[in-house]
Amino acid sequence: MVLVGATIVAVQSKSCGRGVHTSEAALRALISASRDASDTHDVCRYVTPGFEYTMSDVRTIANTFGTIDPADVTVTTTDQLSTLVFLTTSTPDGSASLDITATDNEGKRATIDLGSYPDPDDQ
Repeated sequence: MVLVGATIVAVQSKSCGRGVHTSEAALRALISASRDASDTHDVCRYVTPGFEYTMSDVRTIANTFGTIDPADVTVTTTDQLSTLVFLTTSTPDGSASLDITATDNEGKRATIDLGSYPDPDDQ
């Protein structure tokens, strides 16, 4: 019975697009998860639903911040428009930076807009 409960918790913790409470926390968690990811599903919890991304996108995030502790990465909110949050994140010494957009569902769930959003005309 305990094994079933553990399995359900593991599945829920990886549910895609689930996010975390703030856009900054979502970005830090994505940086951390990208380092160990062997598949795009390994980071999908922090990615906004509907976005298409590849392992190349995941590796770009992992490589940009190398071995820097995600807690030490500088994250600045540069603008917010409705539920979109525009972030700039950089290494502590400023040697690398990344501009990225997050989607914040009224402080309840924030996810990172990674990759590209599919054009409805292409489907």
